[in-house]
Amino acid sequence: MNNRFLLALIALVLLLGLYPQTNGRAQDGTPTPDAAAGTVTPTSTPDLPAILAPVGGQALQGSLPIEGHIPPAGFAGAELSFAYQASSPQTWFLIAELNQIPDNLVLAQWDTTTITDGIYVLRLLVTNVDGSHSSIMIPGLRVRNYSPVETITPTPVAPTATPEPGDTPLPTMTPTATITPIPLTPTPLPLNPAQINRLDILANMGKGALATLAFLSVLGIYQTIKVRIRGRDDRLS
Repeated sequence: MNNRFLLALIALVLLLGLYPQTNGRAQDGTPTPDAAAGTVTPTSTPDLPAILAPVGGQALQGSLPIEGHIPPAGFAGAELSFAYQASSPQTWFLIAELNQIPDNLVLAQWDTTTITDGIYVLRLLVTNVDGSHSSIMIPGLRVRNYSPVETITPTPVAPTATPEPGDTPLPTMTPTATITPIPLTPTPLPLNPAQINRLDILANMGKGALATLAFLSVLGIYQTIKVRIRGRDDRLS
């Protein structure tokens, strides 16, 4: 009887000693609200608009669906528009206005047969109830309704999102071509062999005068000889 009582008493003492330790371990494993508020920072990914199709670099023909995602939080309206990629500044042409978010991913139909072939940029602009805007643009869309599609499809261009306030993109340095003028060196033309200069004229005139003088001399000698022969014949007769 005494042994049972002693065993029961020892068991009771052990239970009373273990209970506070277990309670203390549970409190150590659960952070207090103040500690959690000071050390835990919630992380979340902002929900931005997105265009899923078409993709940058794609060749477009006919009427095609524009698929995308519009964040529902704070949604007030959205519009889809396009612009010529090479134009500066870009002028946007409206495709469709959205007053509510579609149930599926198809935001609108784009009939590309009504525009000329070329390279275009597609934009989804979302307006929020607080007046703020967010947008996504897909560049490099090749409309090819009236011209052949290139055999080699260019690498898709990554869509560009509108930077948030405070993020100032670094300026892009565009190299400027420098034109170096090349001096023109005139090439002398060969002399014309048929060209007559002043010296040639004087030499030819001198030669002509000498030839005339020689001819007159020979003629004078001939006349003199002829007269003498005639005189001799007259004396003989």
